[in-house]
Order: sequence, then C-alpha cells, then structure tokens
Amino acid sequence: ALSEMVRRRRSRTTSSSSSPTKVKKEKASADAIIAAGPDAAAPGQSFAQKLLVRVVFGVILGFGFLGLMWTDHHLVAMLLVLGQVLAWKELVSLRYNINKEREIGYEWFRTLNWYLFGVAFNYFYGLRIASELTVLRAPFGIWAQNLVKYHTGVNFLLYVIAFVGFILTLKRGSLKYQITNLGWTLLTLLLVVAQSHFAINKVYDGLIWLLAPHGLIIINDIMAYVFGVIWGRKIFGDRPLTALSPNKTWEGFLGAAVSTTVIGFFLAPIFGSVPWLLCPAGTWDAALGGCPGDMLPLFDYTETYNIFDMVTVTIMPFQRITVVLALFASIIGPFGGFLASGIKRAFNKKDFNDAIPGHGGLMDRADCQFLMALFMEIYFVLFIQPPANSRDVLLAGVLALPLVDQKAILTALTAAVNGAKTATA
Repeated sequence: ALSEMVRRRRSRTTSSSSSPTKVKKEKASADAIIAAGPDAAAPGQSFAQKLLVRVVFGVILGFGFLGLMWTDHHLVAMLLVLGQVLAWKELVSLRYNINKEREIGYEWFRTLNWYLFGVAFNYFYGLRIASELTVLRAPFGIWAQNLVKYHTGVNFLLYVIAFVGFILTLKRGSLKYQITNLGWTLLTLLLVVAQSHFAINKVYDGLIWLLAPHGLIIINDIMAYVFGVIWGRKIFGDRPLTALSPNKTWEGFLGAAVSTTVIGFFLAPIFGSVPWLLCPAGTWDAALGGCPGDMLPLFDYTETYNIFDMVTVTIMPFQRITVVLALFASIIGPFGGFLASGIKRAFNKKDFNDAIPGHGGLMDRADCQFLMALFMEIYFVLFIQPPANSRDVLLAGVLALPLVDQKAILTALTAAVNGAKTATA
C-alpha cells in the first residue's frame, strides 16, 4: 500500500511538472483547429473540392428540409426527435473518456447519460405520446390513460431514481470527475433537448411555424458565408467578429442580417399562401382545400402602412412577423454558433462529427437552431397565439384528453345544443 502511494505521488508530480508544456500544446492545437475553419481543405483535397462538397450537401440539406414540410406532421416531428437524439449524442460524448472510466472503476457514465435523456424525453414528450395512445384497445388504452393522469408523478419518480442512483455511485477520489460529468450532461440536456422540443411543438401548430424561423437561420448562414467570402475583411479590416470564430467577419454578419431580413420579407407571402403549411395537425379539410382557424387572417393582406406620406404599402401580418424572426435569426441566432465554436475549441475539435460531408455533424448544422426554437415559442405565445378561449385552442385541449373524456364532453355539448334548439323553437 505504501509503495502504491509513492507511485501515485510520483505520477502526480511528473504530470504537474509537464503540465505547462502540455497546456501550451493543447492551446496551440485548439488555435490551429479553430483557425482552419470549416472550409479548410482536408488532406489530399483542394479548397475547390472542399467547397464543392459543402455546396452539394448544403443544397441537399436545404431542399430536404423544404420537402419535409409537405409531409405528415407526425413524420416531421419524429424526424426532428431523431435529429435531436443524434445531435445530443454528439455533444454529450465530448466528455466521454473510456480510459478514465476504467481507471477509476466507474463505467456508468453513458448509462447515466442516456437514463437522464430518457427522463427528459418523458418529461417533454411523454404526455403527448400517451394522449395519442389512449385510443388503443384495452389494456393498452387504459395504460395510456393512466400515464396521462399520473404523468407528473412518473416524471418525479424517474428523477428521484436518477438522483439517488447517482449519489450511490459516487466514489472517493473521483468525485470531481463524476460531478463535472453530471453537470455537463444536465447542460447538454438544457441546450439541446429542452430548447429543441419547442420546435417539435410548433410542428403541431402548423408547419409554417417550423419553416419560417428555422428556414431563416439557414438563409442567414448561407448569406453570412457569401458576404464573408466576397467582402470579408475588405471594409472592417482584420478585426474578427469574435475571438471564438476568427473566420467570422463583420462584413458577413451585417450583410447576412440585411439580406436575410429582405429575403424573408419577400418569401413570407409565397409560403404564407400555401394552405397546407398553415393548418395545425389534424385540421386539414381536403374538400375545403385548407382548414378553418383563428390565425388565418395573419396570412391575408390586411395591414396598410403609409411610408413618408409618399407610398402606401399593404402587407400580410405574417410578413411583419417574419421580419422580427429574421432580425433575431441574424443578430442573436449566430451566438449559438459562437457557443458551439467555444465548446469545440475547449475539446480541441474541428467538428462535432463527420456525418455530413463538408458540414461536420448535426450539431454543427443545428447550433443556431436551438435558441431560435426557444424564441419562436416565446414570440408565438406572447404575440401570435389566439386567446385561450378561442375555438382552436379549446379544440386542441379537448383532443389532448383521453378518449373517454372526449366522449363525455361530446355528450354534454350535444345535450346543450339540443336544449338551446328546443328553447328557441
């Protein structure tokens, strides 16, 4: 035991004595990775080849996202959940160190990660999924009804299991490592799962509320790249936009902000005139070629503005909304990318993954989307969503109830309507 203590002390002394050199090497490596940027040519690949791959797969991603808007709401939601899972996996895996896990005899890091992910998933999506399953035959429908009824209690129980289980696995000598990893896991759940679930919720309010904000992020990303390549460092000099991303330029940032706002303003009436995109899930009427709804006036030309008493312009309210979304996507949205750059710099990574040629991983493409999803939810609730007593909101609330409660409400409403008819006859 004494010899083992001496060996460990010597090991720590050797490690600490070489740490300044190690830190310098790691810093130089991180600086080189960040300076290379996403467009640096891979070994054996020219810049033109790299750019071609990036453009081709960018076009595929863009048209794939656009084409997805013409499919079923549930399919879109499921694909977004899949993307959420993969993006979170990329982010949380950055701290996974299998050698460290074996050294301290604690190999439950990934198990705890995925369990906590399951708890978060149930918290955000469990109620909606259980509500959809209440129509199934017994006993599955009854189980689903109980899950709806006791959803909050189930969430708390799952959390308690995670909390107590983590405490029981703590080991002296590795407390800092374990607690740091727990903090990292909770942070990634907040950044990815908590924020992206708002985007999935918007799918059911109408696909236009997914297409508009997240499409604007894509447009802003493209325009920032275009303006950066054409005018980068020609107006503001070599002053970088942020130290975390030296390749980001003021010219690209400002040019993208103006162009994204203008493009969004003129695209809004085009997509705002597509009935399928405007309808909440389950409200499409094929015979009507659309759907009834309290938010449809947002997509009519009902707002008139007199500009300097010279020109009168009539626009859709949705165009005004799009301008707000575009400004947020252009000014605040990029900070999600800056945070991602900081995380990659901290872990000496150029990309989170290499799943998408020329673009990196899903986190590299979605880093700005999470904050946008949160803003869309807040803006929607405060300034767009109909009043709580509107027909659409009440109907959505009824449809979220178990089937037995829906039947009870239908019976009560039928009796009330028949009574009103009798009274007026």
